[in-house]
Amino acid sequence: MANFITGAIFASRNWDMACNDNGARIAVAAGQAVKTTQGLSEIGFRPAENAVSYMETAAKEGSLWAKSAKFLANAVNPLIVGASVIKVAVADDKEKALCTVAPGIGAMFAGEAAFKSFAKTAPAQEVLSKIASVGGKGGKWGKILAVGTEGLAFATASILSYAGGAAVGEYAINKERELKAQNKMNYTA
Repeated sequence: MANFITGAIFASRNWDMACNDNGARIAVAAGQAVKTTQGLSEIGFRPAENAVSYMETAAKEGSLWAKSAKFLANAVNPLIVGASVIKVAVADDKEKALCTVAPGIGAMFAGEAAFKSFAKTAPAQEVLSKIASVGGKGGKWGKILAVGTEGLAFATASILSYAGGAAVGEYAINKERELKAQNKMNYTA
């Protein structure tokens, strides 16, 4: 199940990365844009429903564009890893890039998995159920608000997890370099 809020946040962040420092993220941005459309379709947004229906029909008929869009949407995480490998490979300081990107990606996937586990718990489901009940029984806006809330929380967990992992990695490499520099000065004195 795609979430339109999560897809939109990640599509815009990946587009920004693709435009600024990691061109390989363009494939991830495209995959997230497709997921955004799928998420909008799932909440009953008619233009998105039409787009998803067209894409599925076109993919069955052999459309390369539709098959590519479907692939990108289904392969977002491997594309993120691939884009990260490329980012490290082209970095001026490969050691530092590796030491920040690898723990960042690892922490991001761990944070996302933890959030998905938490979202299935009774307390989380109770909160989402209360949000979904806004607007009365069968209220469409309450359901949209609940989906949006869950998507925003997931995106926040993912982004903060990556930032935390990358910060730990950066601290570690900087500390290692600082200690090496001190040891080098101690041996030359």
